[in-house]
Amino acid sequence: MSTHSQKTPAPETGGGRILVMHIGDHKTGSTSVQEAFAGNAVRFAGAKVHYPTELNHSYLLKHFAAFEKGKTLPDQQPDKPGFRGLGESIARSDAAYNLISGEVFEHVDPALFHKMIRTHFKRFDGQIRILAYVRPHAARILSSYAEQTKIGWFQNSLAKFFTNNKERSRRFHFAPRFRAWRDEFGEDFILRPMIRPELYQHSVTHDLVRTGFGTTDFTVEDTGSANESLGLQDLMRIKYLQSHFQNEGRWLRNALGWEMHRLLAAEPSARKQGKLQLYKVLAEQIRDTYLEDARILDAEFFDGRPLLENELNQSVENARPKPQSFDPRKHFPEADLRTLTVIAGMIRDMLKNGDEDAWKTHFGSDA
Repeated sequence: MSTHSQKTPAPETGGGRILVMHIGDHKTGSTSVQEAFAGNAVRFAGAKVHYPTELNHSYLLKHFAAFEKGKTLPDQQPDKPGFRGLGESIARSDAAYNLISGEVFEHVDPALFHKMIRTHFKRFDGQIRILAYVRPHAARILSSYAEQTKIGWFQNSLAKFFTNNKERSRRFHFAPRFRAWRDEFGEDFILRPMIRPELYQHSVTHDLVRTGFGTTDFTVEDTGSANESLGLQDLMRIKYLQSHFQNEGRWLRNALGWEMHRLLAAEPSARKQGKLQLYKVLAEQIRDTYLEDARILDAEFFDGRPLLENELNQSVENARPKPQSFDPRKHFPEADLRTLTVIAGMIRDMLKNGDEDAWKTHFGSDA
């Protein structure tokens, strides 16, 4: 594999083929990157780009699970090639720039990921780079709470979400995970901060191209914002609807949440919505919990600049004095909730007509 600094964007390559494995993280603008490449919005001067999927490669998580256990890999589909299909497609391609992108790869063991590359991409004759983005701790917790609420996987408060992740896992302690990727791939692993002023052109898509492919000779067509955050009231609408589906399958709730998000985003709001925000006490607790982790990342991946530490401090300064309510009944009159209850009942009746997989496909879920 190639050698280059993991702390700063890659230098101009001066030719040669490059394969970038974009591994996330979640909530770092991955959807924007994927839609840009899938929609041919990224164009290079005098060079081809190869992005072998219709949207993203997150479906490969099931393939990794089977690969790890030595089981038969899932069947390949024309628009969703498996490891072997991807390896062969990229090996056959004459494109200078090749991209595989899936934010779910943050959940894959780096050693397993490396084994997959050695097994299925050994015919690729260029450089392979592993590129990840990390969102500052407080912003990641806030956005992950909104996401888990939207897809119906969490029905409690933001404070409870923070406590659960602090006590039951080290999900938002990033340093151990990124150290493992660096230990596995060395300088071929690059970590970038998902902080807009730090990104090339203040854009994650531009930054990925500049950092991963090592060129500035490209253009990106503006396709609009992807996966925009929901306002607080719309999030509470979805939370209330999802409360009626807690006995349904996990991935069906995921598909329902994404579909409701899409429909709400397409309809203009009658009034300006509030944003999901941290409050002072919780922001301080987050800073106390993750400050050491932030300092490790700053020291080992960002040239000692206190990027993530400063973001933690800023989150406390910007926090509201008191917590917001996450009870939908506090946001809507009883008549509106009654309407949402009726809608939920209609959806439940529709779901009874057909199996869960058919509905997931209808709603566009890749799960």
